[in-house]
Amino acid sequence: MGVVAVDPSSPFSGGAVLGDRIRILDQTMKTRFYMRSMASRGHLGGLSSVTLDVLLLYEHFGFDKIIVETVGAGQSEVEIAELCDTTIVVAVPGLGDAIQNMKAGIMEIANIFVVNKADLPGSDQVANQIYAMIHLLTPSVEIPIVKVSATNKIGMDELIQAIENHLKTSRSGSSNSRERRYRKMIINRIWTLMTPLIEQSTDNAITELQSFKTATWKSLEIFAERLNELIKERNGS
Repeated sequence: MGVVAVDPSSPFSGGAVLGDRIRILDQTMKTRFYMRSMASRGHLGGLSSVTLDVLLLYEHFGFDKIIVETVGAGQSEVEIAELCDTTIVVAVPGLGDAIQNMKAGIMEIANIFVVNKADLPGSDQVANQIYAMIHLLTPSVEIPIVKVSATNKIGMDELIQAIENHLKTSRSGSSNSRERRYRKMIINRIWTLMTPLIEQSTDNAITELQSFKTATWKSLEIFAERLNELIKERNGS
């Protein structure tokens, strides 16, 4: 089993605590288990910019079960749904309005909902709120809600069964999922290579616009021409 744990980076120092590795230190010593912690380094979407690369390496080295933990819940942290076969959204009691905390975007990507720390007061209320929101957003889709508690050792068998059931019934088989991940990696690589070229080309177009030397449509032509020149220079032709 492989685990990829992504922690948020400090906007000031750029560092990250990477505390997940400390929490399960005893597990990291097992021979058939490997964990990689990484900082988000400002990457949006709840992941790191290299999370996909690590996932593909895990697959290449034969890891058949891979768990990815994102930096947390938010309306835009939904990139994980593009990379994984099963997306699990975890909620805990005691944070006030669970639905408000998770937001609509994160609610819509879940294949399974988990209410963690189910031994605490308010866990039933959180589960009921999630149930009501599911039937409001997707009334025709039945999404499992599993209550778990490590303290009382409950719910883990039900969670494993829910994951296995989703993988069996998922419309995207393993080959299609892998193809989707490779496609995402290629797109990321293209953007990484193209972004500095696009920025340089944009500077030329903005200069023309600000000096009133050309119309907007003409500045787009200048942008395209400059971008093409930069691509040829990069390729050495």
